[in-house]
Amino acid sequence: MNSEDMYLKERNGWWHYARRVPKRVQHLDHRDLVRISLKTRSLEIARKRRDILVEADDEYWENLCAGELPTKLREASQKKYVAAQTRAKTLNITYKTMDELTADTDLTELVDRIRLLEGKETNPMLTNVVLGGQPRCEKTVSQALDLFINEIVANELITKSEKQKKSWIKTERRSIQTYIDLTSDMPMDQITREDALKLYNFWNSRITKGAIYKGKLKYYSPTAGNRELGDMRLLYKSYFQYVGNNDLADDTVNPFRGLRFKDRKKKRASFTPEWIEQKILNPELMKSLNRDARLIIYALIETGCRPSEICNIQAPNIHLDADIPHIEISTAGAGIEGMAAREIKTRTSHRKIPLVGVSLEAFKYRPKGFSRYFDKEDSFSQTALKYFRANHLLPTENHFIYSFRHSYENRLKTAKVDYELRCYLFGHSSGRPDYGDIDLKLIQSILEKNKLSFYSQLFF
Repeated sequence: MNSEDMYLKERNGWWHYARRVPKRVQHLDHRDLVRISLKTRSLEIARKRRDILVEADDEYWENLCAGELPTKLREASQKKYVAAQTRAKTLNITYKTMDELTADTDLTELVDRIRLLEGKETNPMLTNVVLGGQPRCEKTVSQALDLFINEIVANELITKSEKQKKSWIKTERRSIQTYIDLTSDMPMDQITREDALKLYNFWNSRITKGAIYKGKLKYYSPTAGNRELGDMRLLYKSYFQYVGNNDLADDTVNPFRGLRFKDRKKKRASFTPEWIEQKILNPELMKSLNRDARLIIYALIETGCRPSEICNIQAPNIHLDADIPHIEISTAGAGIEGMAAREIKTRTSHRKIPLVGVSLEAFKYRPKGFSRYFDKEDSFSQTALKYFRANHLLPTENHFIYSFRHSYENRLKTAKVDYELRCYLFGHSSGRPDYGDIDLKLIQSILEKNKLSFYSQLFF
């Protein structure tokens, strides 16, 4: 390539600026390669845009060598860019850079903007705003994540409890930090497919070859990799949708598009009715488990609820004095003074379940819910699972506490309970119109016929 086209790379007819970071600043700028789409098929326009980027990078690297921190430089540039956007709004125009104004062969908008300046007192700042003299400065990945949490999805976090919110934010930050550690905390518009593949290959190695964790070789699940790739894919799309860059918000240009591992996780097994009656409902085998954890287990058996739903149910949703004793699975505490709000899994998870058998008796001992494990379902699962393993209460290694839910479903299938009713009781979508008005008495009669027997000594 001749010197006139230095740092220019063509890909599928589009020109990109591609330049390696000089060795003298590699200890300060941890990017291996600077690659930026020039968003043009014209070589002439690409050269002009390349020249601007070359000048900017040269200045940036000189500043690095002079001891100026990259974060301070970015922050200063971002402040100028935001100020230009704000000033543009006061003039009833959308801020665009000069490159964007000249990208189209139709220069009508540029001419209109020049006319807007006619008759006005010469003002370099005003000219800068109208004619796009301040280059775009996208937020870095970590800054985009802060924006995502604090503004873009802030309304979605309202229904989460404080613990749910902290857990969700911690998981998001861990995912994004993995990407940053593998690449750099780069501006969002500089993320390339090559960068996305670094994250993919990192997880591919962990899944197929394993990695040392606490001194031992550990193989990671595809779910873990898919979570972090999905988090970056969503952050990229959500950020550019939010800032109004529809070109980059398009799924077809998302650097993380299509990067996913096939999940090979084992299917959870279910307990047989005989196993539950002989082992789980055996007073001698369960007596050493703490009372709240024991009662939660019993509550799971005849409701088919998720462990988190039983751990976090509160007094207003437990109706023992109703004509048909039942529990109500809904956003816990929402709108109830003095109660903690807590988000449930999905819209279809909202449901009413009649209480029968051992589950009815369990709620009689905890009519206000299980305060010991409220917002601590992970602690309950760990405690119960540890006890079950120590006391040989799991038939196979594929059995978990969640297996009670699968067992309940199998019992309903065996009893030939209507599919839509099963979906309703489990909080699943049936893919059909809503089940309609719920007849709790009818459901109660169905569940009564299929409840398991238990010893009265179970609760002493």
